[in-house]
Amino acid sequence: MKVEKYREMEFGTLKQGYFNSAYFGPLPNRAKTAGVSAIEHSQNPVDFPYSRWRGLPDQVRDQFGVLLGVSGDNISHHGAVSEVISYISIGLNFRDSGSVVLMEGDYPSNVLPWMLNQKRSGYQITKLSEKYFRDPGLLRNELPKNTRVLNLSHVMFNTGRSNNIKEIGKICRERDILFIVDVSQSLGGISLSKEEIESCDVVVGATYKWLLSPYGHAFAYWSDNALNLIENTHLSWQTFINGTESEDLLKYSIEALPGARKFDRGQAPNLIGMNALLKTLELFIEVGLENIEEHNKNLVSYFLNNYPKEKYDLITPLGEHKNILALKAINEGNPLALENSLRKNGIEASVREGNLRLSFHLFNNLKETDILLEALDQLNEI
Repeated sequence: MKVEKYREMEFGTLKQGYFNSAYFGPLPNRAKTAGVSAIEHSQNPVDFPYSRWRGLPDQVRDQFGVLLGVSGDNISHHGAVSEVISYISIGLNFRDSGSVVLMEGDYPSNVLPWMLNQKRSGYQITKLSEKYFRDPGLLRNELPKNTRVLNLSHVMFNTGRSNNIKEIGKICRERDILFIVDVSQSLGGISLSKEEIESCDVVVGATYKWLLSPYGHAFAYWSDNALNLIENTHLSWQTFINGTESEDLLKYSIEALPGARKFDRGQAPNLIGMNALLKTLELFIEVGLENIEEHNKNLVSYFLNNYPKEKYDLITPLGEHKNILALKAINEGNPLALENSLRKNGIEASVREGNLRLSFHLFNNLKETDILLEALDQLNEI
């Protein structure tokens, strides 16, 4: 079945052209149905035996494993990307006062936890400008000799520029640097190759954007190397070794569950969110990330070939773009006014750092893209 068919099947309630998955992804019908069913069962908890709701995180783990081509045992569940980065910043041994390398202008979730825990853990923070991440040769020469961690986004939230994580990952492997990649603005809209995943030590992402799931969940993939290096610094009744059986809860132990489960947030089995996420991941597996990426790529190419270039500057560098495009009106009009005017014309987009940000996903089509193009052409004089 063509990707376009899923617009009516799963996203028929969208009232207008929605080019805003980088902000918040719309929930598919099957995920809504699963969420409503979970609410109904929650009204009568006898319908949720212990083993069933405690088993939800592992079901979702396995779905992520299929989607990414990794073992579900290497997947953990969290409330946010910043939660994962916080665990790493505290749990990694920095006795040699190593350096953490970040990119200037990256999303706060990849920066603030390192800033907060710097004094506690004793590492240094080095921020490098974007130019070094665009050229692996420059990056290799600029990285401090004592670099222990490199943390960055796969696709930038404000410009849509993508980082070559495969090549950057090679540098990290050469230097024994822990490589953390935030895929919140990529996975779901594009696929990740086996080589890209294997180049990373930790892949982390919020699921409410391009993975079209309820707000309040993030996942992390931990390589075996990362699982060995990063100490577990928190424990809950659901992550300690005896928490899997209700009759063993008072057999206290500080031994955690094996693999990535030890990093799970305490309330991982969110009944409503997990059931909806399970169905959304099922949709992505059914359609295929490669097919979605190709669909989105075609829409982006169509837009780039037809947008009024004399009226808008393209902020996203050509050749480094993926599923997000950022534009700025040449007349330097109010970008928020442009956003509001697009909404009145049936187009939903967003403004980030003064740029109009457009996101293209599986539920978008050429007809909507034409409406977007026409609206941009007409609204330029704002």
